[in-house]
Amino acid sequence: KELEAYPYIKSVVYITKEEVRQQLLKDLGDDPEELFGFDPSRSYFDIFNKADYVNPDSLKIVEKSLQGQNLVRNIVYDETDIATANTNLSMVGTILFIVAVILIVISFTLIRSIIQLNIYSKRFTINTMQLVGATNSFIRRPFVSCMLACGIIAAIFANLGITGLIYYIANIFPVSVEIVSKEHLFIVYGLVLIFGILITLLATISAVNRYLKMTTNKLYHV
Repeated sequence: KELEAYPYIKSVVYITKEEVRQQLLKDLGDDPEELFGFDPSRSYFDIFNKADYVNPDSLKIVEKSLQGQNLVRNIVYDETDIATANTNLSMVGTILFIVAVILIVISFTLIRSIIQLNIYSKRFTINTMQLVGATNSFIRRPFVSCMLACGIIAAIFANLGITGLIYYIANIFPVSVEIVSKEHLFIVYGLVLIFGILITLLATISAVNRYLKMTTNKLYHV
């Protein structure tokens, strides 16, 4: 309880000396005391730090803080492995960010093309509305409203797909449930909805503006 009170510790598991001995018996296939001439089994605390503190600099501060505790005799962790893991995670994060940007550009282009095909058949109606004095915002409004609704529906389906994928992964790897918190999941849902609306909105405005700027003669050559 004393260790779990620290802000950087997520959870603590106490491993008894007997549990360590049984694990050594299983790994070595023989009594460790007979092999080494002494009993190497020691009880210990298996400490899980919060993600924000899992880096070499923060762990040094954590180590110094824990060493002041009477119940702590020795702290063991592999600094090299942690540094390597952080480097790999940063690399994966950068790659995922680049992939996300590429997918957003592709999505925007595809949505804009689909919307253009939808508006193409109504280009003469748009031109007629311009001739009778309709403003650009008035002409855009029905297209934007319709596509905005499509963007929201698409985002809902996307979030349902994400939920289904998470449940599927959780059934195969139950430990993944601890990695993805509900707070992070709701943030993802919100971002999917926001991007679904923004991408559709921008793509619709861009596609409609193309026909708003065309003269009557150009409408026949699109």
